[in-house]
Amino acid sequence: MLVMLTGYLYSQDFRPVVYKAAENSVAKIVASSGGIDDDFKLLFCGTGSPSRSPDRGQPCTALIAAGKLFLFDAGEGAIAKLTEFNAPLGQLHSIFLTHLHSDHISGVAEVLHNTWLYGRLHIVETVGPPGTLQIIKGFEHAYSLDLHERIRVLGPENLDSDTAFRGARDVMVEGSAAKVVYQDNGLVIRAFLVTHPDWPQAYGYRIEYRDKVIVISGDTRPSEGITRYAKGADILIHEALNTEIFDYVGEQMEAQGGPMPKDRIARIASAHTSTLALAEIAEKTEVGHLIITHLIPAMPANWAADKFFTSGMSDIYHGKIIVARDGQSIDVLAL
Repeated sequence: MLVMLTGYLYSQDFRPVVYKAAENSVAKIVASSGGIDDDFKLLFCGTGSPSRSPDRGQPCTALIAAGKLFLFDAGEGAIAKLTEFNAPLGQLHSIFLTHLHSDHISGVAEVLHNTWLYGRLHIVETVGPPGTLQIIKGFEHAYSLDLHERIRVLGPENLDSDTAFRGARDVMVEGSAAKVVYQDNGLVIRAFLVTHPDWPQAYGYRIEYRDKVIVISGDTRPSEGITRYAKGADILIHEALNTEIFDYVGEQMEAQGGPMPKDRIARIASAHTSTLALAEIAEKTEVGHLIITHLIPAMPANWAADKFFTSGMSDIYHGKIIVARDGQSIDVLAL
């Protein structure tokens, strides 16, 4: 039977199927290399935590505005997610890093290196806390042999080393004042300090465009910076930790002889914002919509898990709560 099946398979012409797959792959690249209409959208390309899951990649949030694509953090697998969800990669303009934890930067090199596939011939600026420039220079060094070979094969008109890994910029934010890190064509992005223990320079970002305000928290415990800069925002995109589930993770780590003691699990929790504390922040700042990302722990992407993760939040915050999922796109002007 196996011999007959094998013979049948060999007798079939699979070229139409293979050619169609190749055609679709090229169409995806062409679509992602094109321009951007007058869109103002959010695309969630990583809504999990360091221990990512099939449903939730490491942190990455994309903004499409003013004819350009901007990223806020880019964890492992960000380029695959962005490609899968048809982000306009040829129009990538800037990457803003909230801090330099590995799960927020581990995909930056691949994002920078791979966007040449989508027709990017301009330098992408990578902006973040002190240390950002050093990291990007390290990526450039690590990829130097690869770049040399690709330039030889593809030609310098399609890829050059300056385009691939230049444009990094360290930004120092001091005190309570936010610092403008981008301003053009009506779009203003400001960085401000948040409280992420052991990271003296950890940032949130406030985005202003077309009479809308979006605030992205980065990693933080309840923070004065968030309270100040999210006041009255249309959208607050914030990390969250479900205390009940995370405590259970700690108990299981201890019960099963895991590599991390329970007290270390508790220390991790102390550096983040619990779901109920986040609800209090959203209510106090009167934000229009609260979007939860960087779920700790990373939960399955389904209705039941969303309800469990946000349990009790609606009793405190009376606005709209959205648990973001990888691949979710939100039209800001439609909210």
